[in-house]
Amino acid sequence: MDEFEEQRAALKRFMEERALNSYNWATRAGVPESTLRTYLAGKTNTLKGMVERKLASAEGVTVDALYGRDYAPSRPASRVWVKGYIGAGNTVLNFDAMGENEGFYEVARPPGVPGDLALGAAEIRGGSMPPWRDGDVIYFEVRDHVDLDTVLGEACLVELADGAMVFKEVRQGYEPNTYNLLSWDGRPPMENQRVRRAMPMVSVVRKRRATL
Repeated sequence: MDEFEEQRAALKRFMEERALNSYNWATRAGVPESTLRTYLAGKTNTLKGMVERKLASAEGVTVDALYGRDYAPSRPASRVWVKGYIGAGNTVLNFDAMGENEGFYEVARPPGVPGDLALGAAEIRGGSMPPWRDGDVIYFEVRDHVDLDTVLGEACLVELADGAMVFKEVRQGYEPNTYNLLSWDGRPPMENQRVRRAMPMVSVVRKRRATL
């Protein structure tokens, strides 16, 4: 592998580590996506210095870091994958069909949320959850368990014992180790549900603003 190929491979590793794709990264950096795509495909040997600087600036790193030559601490991810849609009955569709670094599209990380908090996102479809609207993006803390002290009374993405995923307000159930799940559209609550995990909502953003 020659010097040019080693540099190209390093840039690809940088993108994989940060879950970057050429279109979104180039768009945020203000450079032509075709320029980055052509380079990654091996059709050109180098990127112009101005392109490198803009790409690095968009990720908050130095140009050297793009090629693995800068060992400064990595910056928390600035984008979040939308991995599901919240539809009728507050049912979440397609949430677990996506891998770690993929989804339907990416949205900006919401302001004011700690950078070390693992986030996921889902888009609301329909008008059954006022005051939230069709197209709003719900951000939630990714968890693999139920933390009773932090989820009671909160809106959460909830995985039920049968694997179904819903977006509900979590209340204490009437039976031991169960939960009542409330909707916003007047539907009867889902009572005495066994729950695998509950991921509390941390922010909601209008879709137009989330996708900037």
